[in-house]
Amino acid sequence: MRLLMTATIRPLVVLWLAANGFLCPGARAEAPPLQPESGYAAATARAKRDGRLVFVMFKQKDCPHCEKFTAKVLDAPEFREFARDHLALVIYDLDRSGSLSKAEQSHYNRLFDALKVKSTPTIGVFAPDGDRILRTQGYAGTPASRIVAQLRAKLP
Repeated sequence: MRLLMTATIRPLVVLWLAANGFLCPGARAEAPPLQPESGYAAATARAKRDGRLVFVMFKQKDCPHCEKFTAKVLDAPEFREFARDHLALVIYDLDRSGSLSKAEQSHYNRLFDALKVKSTPTIGVFAPDGDRILRTQGYAGTPASRIVAQLRAKLP
């Protein structure tokens, strides 16, 4: 009976270990979720201190292109790894702009106008000194790998 139990359970244990990455010595841990900065001032301070790009995204609820961009780019492990080391993220939700502090609302308004937000997602990328180096509106399905390559080329 003991032999039967071991023969039955062992393959299940091995399967579970493999499925959860314990039997793959070369497997890398997945990049942690993105952690946006607390606001634009914090993002620019971090960018100046660490030589990062400031990545600003305007999005809104029920925006299918925003949801696709989040799923295909922001949640992609390649983008998250790049962002962790090279970006200071600011994500503004148009539906929640009324809950911003007075100082953050000022940054929001200035960026909204500078990026000429007409649709979402609207993305702006800024050098550590504040110069805008990239602006895009909408999302047409560009893969995360291409976006990371474009951003990498803009690093200080």
